[in-house]
Amino acid sequence: MAMNRWRDEDVLSCFVTVTSDYVVKPLGQGLINQTFLVENVDNNTDKSANGCFVLQCLNHLVFTQPQNIVDNNILISKHLTQLGREYPLAIMMPKASLSGEFLVLINGEYWRALSYVDNCISPQTIDDKAQAHQAAQTFAQFSKALASLSATSLKPVIDKFHDLPDRLLKFSNAISNADSTRLSHAQSLIKQYQLQANFIQIVNELVLELPQRITHNDTKINNLLFDKNSLQPKAVIDLDTCMSGYLMHDFGDMVRTCCSSISEDDANIDGMVFKADIFESLLTGYLSGFDGNIEELEHNSLLIGARLMPFIIGCRFLTDYLMGDVYFSTSYELHNLDRAANQYKLFQLTSDYITKRAS
Repeated sequence: MAMNRWRDEDVLSCFVTVTSDYVVKPLGQGLINQTFLVENVDNNTDKSANGCFVLQCLNHLVFTQPQNIVDNNILISKHLTQLGREYPLAIMMPKASLSGEFLVLINGEYWRALSYVDNCISPQTIDDKAQAHQAAQTFAQFSKALASLSATSLKPVIDKFHDLPDRLLKFSNAISNADSTRLSHAQSLIKQYQLQANFIQIVNELVLELPQRITHNDTKINNLLFDKNSLQPKAVIDLDTCMSGYLMHDFGDMVRTCCSSISEDDANIDGMVFKADIFESLLTGYLSGFDGNIEELEHNSLLIGARLMPFIIGCRFLTDYLMGDVYFSTSYELHNLDRAANQYKLFQLTSDYITKRAS
């Protein structure tokens, strides 16, 4: 999606004095916010040193308090900068407007700017065990670096984002209010989710004991930048959902997005295979990234998190289907129902592997 001409001029003029010196191009494949690379027309090969930056329009329908995102990003970037060489990765620094603001409101839309890290790639999928290890280690290094920053210092971005009781309450309400046709189509899958009372109890008891940390909350591989030449991790990006949480959520989301042989939109769930080798690489990489700075209870919780995240996301897909597809965009009538079945299958396969692994 290209920026409209009025948007080019109105938004850019908040950050640069001469808009004609820059071109604006879509950047990344994000589904929530609109993200662009603002590139200086000078042919200098080092874009990050040549006045280029990232410009982003925050989706205020999803992020109802966009100022909280910006304030959190400022706090995180300052903290990581102060760590110096203790934090080995590049930092996405907020860029102020010409008037000194880090969030600007233009024609009803919220815009912010960030530094640009040049000469990088952002993979969409995990290619092999080595990359899985690198990715998990990098996300762990990020969380480890933020351990010295109080989790309560960050403002909430999305209330009860990975809160299982809240998701189950919404699920129950959706069942009560669902259209009879959708309820009939979903009945078998609803029962499967409802049969997991023991697992739900384990999670609810666990969170009473776990320490809260600042977590990323969206640990997909495409939220990492890798150097184009060395293929080494270079930066953790997309910090919009950083807030107080549990490490098991971050680890679980990596497992959810990396260990299935098919995508979450694939309805052919009979062909799904759990990638055990990738799982083991994620686990060893994540633990190595903390270099021993992880509590035993947190360590043990990671295996619960690996099961929890496909369960929660699947429950969210099923809830949205029952409500008439009001949150997730869909391509066909049963799309969210198929996604929910896909995630439940992954929950089962993950659970089976972890049970076998412990025996």
